[in-house]
Amino acid sequence: MKKKRLFIFSLHLFGILTISVFGFFRLETAANTAAIKLQETTINLFNQTEIFYNHTLSKTITGGDCQEFLKVSEPFLYQNPYIRSITLSDGGTITCSTISKNKKIKMKNWRPLNSENQLFYTDKTPFKNRELTMQRGVLLLRIPMSRSIATTFAYHPDFFKQALTTPSNFHLSLHFDDIVFTSSGIFHQKDTEKPDHILQADLFGTSYKITYSDTLHYIFANYGILLLMWMALITFAGSPLYKNFENYNLAYFRIKKGIKRKQFEPYLQPSFDIDGNLTGAELLARWVHPKKGIISPSEFIEIAENNGQIIEITNQLINKTIKKLQQHHFNKKLFLSINICPAQFENDDLFNDCILIKNKLLKNNIEPILELTERMELTNNKLYMNYIDRLQKQNFLIALDDFGTGHCSLKYIHQVNVNFIKIDKSYINTIDDNNSNTNILDNIIDLAKRIQVPLVAEGIETQTQLDYLRGKQIRYYQGFFFERPISIDNFIKKYHSENQ
Repeated sequence: MKKKRLFIFSLHLFGILTISVFGFFRLETAANTAAIKLQETTINLFNQTEIFYNHTLSKTITGGDCQEFLKVSEPFLYQNPYIRSITLSDGGTITCSTISKNKKIKMKNWRPLNSENQLFYTDKTPFKNRELTMQRGVLLLRIPMSRSIATTFAYHPDFFKQALTTPSNFHLSLHFDDIVFTSSGIFHQKDTEKPDHILQADLFGTSYKITYSDTLHYIFANYGILLLMWMALITFAGSPLYKNFENYNLAYFRIKKGIKRKQFEPYLQPSFDIDGNLTGAELLARWVHPKKGIISPSEFIEIAENNGQIIEITNQLINKTIKKLQQHHFNKKLFLSINICPAQFENDDLFNDCILIKNKLLKNNIEPILELTERMELTNNKLYMNYIDRLQKQNFLIALDDFGTGHCSLKYIHQVNVNFIKIDKSYINTIDDNNSNTNILDNIIDLAKRIQVPLVAEGIETQTQLDYLRGKQIRYYQGFFFERPISIDNFIKKYHSENQ
């Protein structure tokens, strides 16, 4: 119960974390997009100013005519409400301005020129030579014409504040020199928190900052319903999911551990002919667990086939079988049946294992038979046929196991030259004292006789079943009536001496 609660809690947590991380990255992307858009808007503003200066205004400066300068500047100023003033200066003196006209004004806060454009913020007005509050200052773009003459464009801070207010949860900011514009005001760089990211342009930078509260608000606002749906789904479906997880996913790791520790042991179920003589045995897997004892194949074979672990299990069984049987020689030939499934056709491991067991045991008078199980449907029929063809070219005998219970039995008979057909136990169980429900069984027997393929009857448990099948001239038998699956050591102990 504790593991179940932990599993369900983990699913809840996994969903919450996944949705939250997805939401955060969506928020991060949106914030970055907003910062880029703000940067593009600001760059476009300054570009328009520079284009006007280069193509129009600069021509009036060389003549030194203030009236001509104002005549050209004022229409541009009126068309662009975000520009506060346009000023022409020579050294530290304003010589012409849209504010002071042609009045000469000495600037106390004048900055020396350099050869490049300058963008800076000032809270001092040169026209009245007094300081303003930080929030009422002005952003200046100064474009030099020579070492002393320059044109300065003054921008209203309110234009930038408006651009910074949407969306507010990104906390966008503009960085000019040592001044930061935010939606809440203008501050010195040292008085503001360091932003998460800064996108740098030539004269300024844009940034955004996302707080924990912003992230939570965004996630709940945009993905709250999805979170509730996930919580409800896991609450109702958690128990069935846990059951499947425990049966399959946890089983995968248990099987993997069992393979690593070589806990899968070969068991042999003997088979006999119509006269009761030993003809061979079927190689079966038993998981010998140190705590749980012998685990039935019904608890792991299907899982191992579905996830491909059957390849390693088969390899382990074959190696252990070879090690045991090659120490004993049988005077009479015995068949050793090995179950194979489509999952093993993906690589050459099975082929190599089959060649190995044949080469190692033929001298001991043991011949392998490969039993094709129908439990899994073939996803690549061409691959399947090529694989079987390779095995048959190496003179391997092929048996069709569990006939009539899986996928496309008749198709396999048509495509593969099988040497034996094994009648599934479910059809054998239809035999009773009145022989009332054996139509399908009789048809299978009739089909095998028509195509001249020997039959092996599996799952014989009663004398009645044996007598009925003997009356139908079935050649080979296997089942609890004769012998249950036994360890390979017990098989050798019991049947080796009889074979001598």
